[in-house]
Order: sequence, then C-alpha cells, then structure tokens
Amino acid sequence: MIKMWSKVYLVISNIDEYLKNIDSLNKFISTSTKEGLGLGKQYEFGHSFFLKISDFTNQQKATITAMERLFDAHLNPTLKEYLRTVYSDNEIEDKLTEAKKKFVGKLKENGQ
Repeated sequence: MIKMWSKVYLVISNIDEYLKNIDSLNKFISTSTKEGLGLGKQYEFGHSFFLKISDFTNQQKATITAMERLFDAHLNPTLKEYLRTVYSDNEIEDKLTEAKKKFVGKLKENGQ
C-alpha cells in the first residue's frame, strides 16, 4: 500500500525518506510496549493523515518543519486520545515526544 502512494498520490522528491518515517511511526504505535506503544495495528495511522503533508509545505519535499507541523496539527491530537486508553496522564507527553521523534527523527539525522 505504501508503494502505491509514491506512484499515485504524492509527488515529493524525498518520498522514500518520508515513507520510511511513516513506517517508523506506525511500527512504534503497534509494537509491544517494550519497543513501542503497544497499541496494535488497528491504531496505526492511514494514508489520509500523511497526505496532509502538502498543507504544510510549498515545496515538493517533506521538510522537517512540514513534518513537525503535520505531527502537531493532526497526528498528535489523535494519538493522544489513543494513548489515554493505555497510559497515565503523566506518561502521555513523553510517549508523544517519542512518537514525534520516530516520525521526524530520520530526516533530522540526515539533515533534511
């Protein structure tokens, strides 16, 4: 399914890196609590969230700033609601920070 996005929906120059970050975030969401949030595959974000990257950039590139803004505006509020079913209020902000790093982190490491 992710491969279809790069051919049909998104026209951004760094699509491969963007898709890796999407995959990293979704794996973090679904993986057991030792390595991730342990919410399960049913809580992974779908394509409609990630297509909104175009709302945050005027370039044909998923920039760090655009991805941070996408996370803050769309992914964070939804994920926060998911986390309330499993984690205490004290843990939620740390988990959200970790999730944001999973989503944006690889681009930051590569200096994009």
